[in-house]
Amino acid sequence: MIVVTDASPLLYLVLLGADHLLADLYQNVICPETVLRECCHPHAPEKLRQWAAHPPEWLHVLADAADALPGLLHLDPGERAAIQTAHSLGARIVLMDEKKGRLAAESLGFVAVGVIGIITTAARQGMIDFEPVIRRLIETTNFRVSDAVLDRARATLTRPPEPFR
Repeated sequence: MIVVTDASPLLYLVLLGADHLLADLYQNVICPETVLRECCHPHAPEKLRQWAAHPPEWLHVLADAADALPGLLHLDPGERAAIQTAHSLGARIVLMDEKKGRLAAESLGFVAVGVIGIITTAARQGMIDFEPVIRRLIETTNFRVSDAVLDRARATLTRPPEPFR
């Protein structure tokens, strides 16, 4: 399975010390060069900049895809690079949190998974305890999530796991 990431899942999982969940869930994650540059930007949190300077082996940094898909100009460069890279590689999953990017990815047939989805999947598989991780995410970062989204995520924790298609 090919998974391509934008910067936001990396940012929040690194800040939580939970970036290992990406390797645990997906084994290998593709990161376009533009996304890695965003992670190294001087305004990015120091912890993310240090992490991005020496990314783990499971993060595969690739040159941005050359093909420009129509209808993505309203997205930021990292979102655009992630979607275009996913398209060029035939990926199915794009890791992304921003609503405009997620909608654009989904309109092109990708499954868009954000930080809440990653944490929920990891909790469903018994890798982490959902509530403490969510609480830490909300209390220690600038991540914002609605109660409705959290309620939907909590509801999935009580259902039996479904095979990923």
